[in-house]
Amino acid sequence: MAVLPSTLTLTAALTAVLLTGSAGPATAAPAASADPTGPTTTLTVSTAALDQLCDVRLPAMLSRAHDRLARIQGDASTPGSVSWTRARADQAAADGHADLSARLRLRADQRAGRVGHVEAAIARAGQIQSQVCSTRPGA
Repeated sequence: MAVLPSTLTLTAALTAVLLTGSAGPATAAPAASADPTGPTTTLTVSTAALDQLCDVRLPAMLSRAHDRLARIQGDASTPGSVSWTRARADQAAADGHADLSARLRLRADQRAGRVGHVEAAIARAGQIQSQVCSTRPGA
C-alpha cells in the first residue's frame, strides 16, 4: 500500500478556503515560490481531512448550491423563485396591498441578486476540486 503525502502546496486563495472550511488540523507556513503566477503557501492537512473535504463536504456544498440556484431561477410555479415572488407581488398589488407588494418586489430583487454569489461559490468549489481534490493520490 502506498504512503499518502500529507503536505500540499496551494495558492493563497485556496489556503484561506481550506483553513476555514476543512475539518481537521491544519497549519500554514510561508513557502518559497517558484511559481510566477502568485504566492504559494505550504499547508499540512491530514489525508483524512482532505478526504472529508473532497468526498463529503464539497459534493454536499455543490448539491446545495445547485438546488439553491435552481430554486432562485425557477418559474412562477416554483416556490421561492424570483418569478414566484414577483407573481405574489403582482397579486398583492392587484388585491390593493401596496406595502406587501413593495416588500415582495424587494425580496425578489434581493433574491435575484444572489445568483452571482451562488454561481461564484460553485466556481470556487469547482476550482478546489480541480486544483486540490483531483491532484491528491488515489483520486
